[in-house]
Amino acid sequence: MSKYYLCHRFKEATGLTVIQYLNNIKIQHACNLLINTKLTILEIGNECGFNSSMYFCKIFKQTVFMTPREFRKKAR
Repeated sequence: MSKYYLCHRFKEATGLTVIQYLNNIKIQHACNLLINTKLTILEIGNECGFNSSMYFCKIFKQTVFMTPREFRKKAR
């Protein structure tokens, strides 16, 4: 099975690309950490597999429609 075919079938089945799917899982984990730990946003981004805090915040905001800081503040 080729990479292209696998990615095409994955999107057909889920409606998401593989990257979008993985980022959603990472952001769910980040939400859990924001609520249940006192880790910094930078530490949470790293813990969830994001190499850049700017990219983490960008993907978080695209997914949750608020920044990680706003999310943590609302959750408390």
